[in-house]
Amino acid sequence: MKMLDKLRLSITSPATFFKKNKEKSVINAFTFLALWSIPGIILGAILNLVFDASLTSLLGLPQTYGGLDGALFTIIFIPLIYLFGLGWSFVSAGILHIWILIFGGDDVYSKNYQLSVYSDSIIFLFGWIPFIGTIAWFYSVYVLIVGTATIHKNISMTKAVWMFVIPFAVFMLLGMLLLGFALMMMVGSENMAGYAFTQYF
Repeated sequence: MKMLDKLRLSITSPATFFKKNKEKSVINAFTFLALWSIPGIILGAILNLVFDASLTSLLGLPQTYGGLDGALFTIIFIPLIYLFGLGWSFVSAGILHIWILIFGGDDVYSKNYQLSVYSDSIIFLFGWIPFIGTIAWFYSVYVLIVGTATIHKNISMTKAVWMFVIPFAVFMLLGMLLLGFALMMMVGSENMAGYAFTQYF
């Protein structure tokens, strides 16, 4: 199956894709990751650079990451993120592998590595776009559920849903709580600073 066909089919018809996929090792999936993760990383870094420059200009702040400094930072930053992502793919697939084993899945790491990579296909395409990227993350969970139930015959679709939806919901809740806590700390720090300023002057 060609790279473009893998990308298209893994997004539009994940059940069919995982049924047709006959790969035996991680090589093809790793090559797929190495190829399709490049555009998203580059476009995301450029978008972030433009957004930082626009925001600092709008607020009248010094351009810490804008202009030439920002461009140089981005050029250095992109390869590091890219290499980290390639290495992390084996770790995240290992975590997924252990999780699937807990629920009675097959003991084949290569299949779970493929599952981990191909379920993120939509993120490679749209993950760098604000708001749309969030939808892409949710859809990748759906592909992961379908792929798990398709690859591992002893894991039903219902079981796969419980395997991933509950942890995903817990992580989302924890993330929102941490964000809320961080915002409260920032507001509290500003209030304390304002109080100290008024007391001193």
